[in-house]
Amino acid sequence: MSNAETNKKKPVISAKASASAVANPSQGAKAGMPASTPTAVAATPAPSAVPMGKLPPRPPGNEPGLVEQRLAATQEWLANAAQTTYSIQLMGIDNEEQLKNHLDDIAKFVEVNRVFLYRTIANRKASLTLLYGSFSDRRAAQDALEKLSPSLKANRPILRTVRGIRTELERHRSS
Repeated sequence: MSNAETNKKKPVISAKASASAVANPSQGAKAGMPASTPTAVAATPAPSAVPMGKLPPRPPGNEPGLVEQRLAATQEWLANAAQTTYSIQLMGIDNEEQLKNHLDDIAKFVEVNRVFLYRTIANRKASLTLLYGSFSDRRAAQDALEKLSPSLKANRPILRTVRGIRTELERHRSS
């Protein structure tokens, strides 16, 4: 067999295709060909390809509807919890966009499913109050407050009872 005949029988592949075939031989396989047979691959850019590192990763806790999910969970919690149940009020905020950013930060330190949120009035303005945890007694809530990260303690959190929160909500509903 001459060199010309030998060259005709070898498949022609690019360096990229060869590297791809070595890394994942089944990826380039076509119907009827064994997975180990490399095939020619045309390099096509992905639609609207963006260089790595240009888009920031989606922050945890900022899923669509998280505020609404936590508001609904809070309504259920307030309806079912004992009046003597304690929670830690982390902050009150009047800007929902800022709240979403704070939720992202808070999610780094506590489980978002233990965060409660309700709408109220503070300083004659609509406000959202952010709570953390559901504790059966004051001592458990106080222990949890002391263990919070310094960034969560920055707003000087306080202990609240379900009774106090219900009273606050009733007072604002009637006014």
